Amino acid sequence: TSHPLLASIAEARMVANFWLRPGNVHRAKNFLQFLESTLHHLGSKVFGLLHADSGFFDETILAAKEGKQIPDIVLPPG
Repeated sequence: TSHPLLASIAEARMVANFWLRPGNVHRAKNFLQFLESTLHHLGSKVFGLLHADSGFFDETILAAKEGKQIPDIVLPPG
C-alpha cells in the first residue's frame, strides 16, 4: 500500500506533480513540501482548488494554504 500525493491540471488533463510515498506514513506527511514543490513547478500559474480528504484537516496545512490564498475543499474528520 502507498500514500500518493497528486496535483493535476484539470483543463489540460495533465499531472503537475506526483509523489509516491510508502504506506506506513500519515496521509499528510510531507504535504507542505509537496505543496511548495507543486507551486514552484507551476510558477505564475493560478492555483484553482486544493481538494483533500480528512487526513489533511490539520491546522498547519490549513494555515499554509490560507496564507497562500489557495481555495480549498478539505473534508473535516468524521
